[in-house]
Amino acid sequence: MFKEHIKTVILTALIILSCFLTYKTWIYTPEFESIDTTLSLPPMSSQGEVVSFKDTTRAYQAVHIKDNEEIGTMSKEFLDEFRDLFQGKEVNEVQQEQPINQLKSEALIESNEILIIDYYSEMPARTFLTMFEMDTDKDHIEFNFDRIILEMRDDDTILNLVTEDRTSFTSYKIDIPKSEIETVINNHSDLFIDYSMVISNAETSNRLTAIYGPKSPGKQKIHQFIPSTLSVSTMNETLFSSSDVEQKQSKDITVYESDTEIATYSANNYQYSFMNLKEADSNTLSPYRTIEKSFIFLNGHMGLTAKDILFDYDDEESTVIYKPMLNDYVVFSDEIMSEILVTVGKGTIAEYSRPMIQVNANIPSDLSTTLDDLEKVRYKIVIDENYDFSKVSKIILAYELKHNEDQSELNVVDYIPSWYILYDGEWVKYDIEDES
Repeated sequence: MFKEHIKTVILTALIILSCFLTYKTWIYTPEFESIDTTLSLPPMSSQGEVVSFKDTTRAYQAVHIKDNEEIGTMSKEFLDEFRDLFQGKEVNEVQQEQPINQLKSEALIESNEILIIDYYSEMPARTFLTMFEMDTDKDHIEFNFDRIILEMRDDDTILNLVTEDRTSFTSYKIDIPKSEIETVINNHSDLFIDYSMVISNAETSNRLTAIYGPKSPGKQKIHQFIPSTLSVSTMNETLFSSSDVEQKQSKDITVYESDTEIATYSANNYQYSFMNLKEADSNTLSPYRTIEKSFIFLNGHMGLTAKDILFDYDDEESTVIYKPMLNDYVVFSDEIMSEILVTVGKGTIAEYSRPMIQVNANIPSDLSTTLDDLEKVRYKIVIDENYDFSKVSKIILAYELKHNEDQSELNVVDYIPSWYILYDGEWVKYDIEDES
């Protein structure tokens, strides 16, 4: 009997060893010698992955004002660590919406220290609170904001959420002591650069509501990539509910149709657009729910990457816009489709438009461009007869995505650093030339 037990133990050990060796064989990947090439992978994720909601709703800059010195950063590293301070915090007090002229806290107006967090466009306060799982017994206020002004105190912090038109605000008291915020700022002090304050109208006439941007961006690197296109067939298979899809070709436009859905693809700018014909164009959902549904749809269809951010929301059209980021700068383009648009209907998605292009390899390049100082940007807009400076509400650094002018068989695209302004509600490239 004892011998039988020993045989059983040995046999079991041999089986386990065999399974382990088989597993190691399956997962074995040979190590290849590193090969120097002229191409390198870009610092961004591959197309299509599951991302967290808070990564898509991050701010674009932080401005630290202390002793009348203005410094700021667009660094994702800092913004992400700072953002994590809010995770799971308790909301101790909620102040209802008030006119902006009531934002006269002594700690903000007369103190030597202010921290401002800016977003590209308005976000529902409910989205912000839900995103960070903030504990509050209060009803969520249906309030949209694009700026947070932090009043830092010894035991807690007041988050003043300000509307995009700088006319009103609401406040939340959060249990984050000033010391925690200062620690994050000090740990990333090397990421902050000189910023300048710009006043464009009465609504931006003080340091709480002014426009802020990098003071002297100077010489900026132009990045070049070799792109590739995504599979339109795969996209159709994912979105069309019917396998009976008719295809029509007209010059550079391809149309795909079924009884209830239609899609188009333009080879000129790589834009794919899908429309659900049986879905209503508008919904009665709140901005919070519309943004939530757009994110769930995109994440469920692998339509986002870690570089995509929630850029804008059109309340009238129920359309949510996502844009890609590169090196902490958002990307604009008049030549190549560069944004994702989702229109939410009453039941499901009504429209979905996206670029069918991804950048695979970064080409080493010494190309660069020198950008005007922010003060010069302000001055040239003021004196230009084509602009009304009072209509400027944001000035940012961004990339312009363009086809390379010296095209080869590689079909290179350029990411060119540029100033962009939010002018009368529309983003436009700052391109005022110096007078000869």
